[in-house]
Amino acid sequence: MTYFHTALPVYFYGMPDGNISLVYARFYEINFHNTGLEFVFAELDGFSYDFETGQIYSYGSIEICLDDFKKMVDRPETRIRIIKSLRNIDTYAEAQIHMNRMAGSRKETVFA
Repeated sequence: MTYFHTALPVYFYGMPDGNISLVYARFYEINFHNTGLEFVFAELDGFSYDFETGQIYSYGSIEICLDDFKKMVDRPETRIRIIKSLRNIDTYAEAQIHMNRMAGSRKETVFA
């Protein structure tokens, strides 16, 4: 059982700006007998990532290991900020390409 709004896989990405982004797919209803798949791009609140060391932090400065991170994010009180939702993507591989584009544009924005 998972508390995310999908039974499909959820992928987490530690970003160079210190945020932890996630991508997951979920079904949406097109009409009464037809569903589609949309990919959701979001950021995880309450956690950060040191891109240089690979260390995950909870609430700013508390170091946590990957196993604890997995347990902590799969709770009903976990907060995410949805950045974008796309329905013109068919696979997680395409979603990852889009995530890389989003990270590249954010990097230019952050460091410009």
